[in-house]
Amino acid sequence: MRTLRNTMRNKITTQNHRASIARRDSGVALILALVFVALLAVLVFGFLYEMEVDASFAQNQGTDFQAQLAARSAVVSGMMILAEQYADMMESGMPPVDSEMDG
Repeated sequence: MRTLRNTMRNKITTQNHRASIARRDSGVALILALVFVALLAVLVFGFLYEMEVDASFAQNQGTDFQAQLAARSAVVSGMMILAEQYADMMESGMPPVDSEMDG
């Protein structure tokens, strides 16, 4: 009888021990899953930030190119105006009039 009680007690103790180990393992698995999700979220937000920076860089490149074209166009327009004034001066022999006080 005594061995039967000891055997039953050992079984109950073993079952309780296994249950506590299972609870601890499920807690560890939950923490690992949470850490994995957090790291994945950090990677996703880092990727999104990098894409936003790249898009901004591409937009700035386009704006820089437009500004460069506008500056070159202004230089060419200025050179054309000066060339026309020089041609008029050579033709008439007089410098161009800038204001009514010059005239």
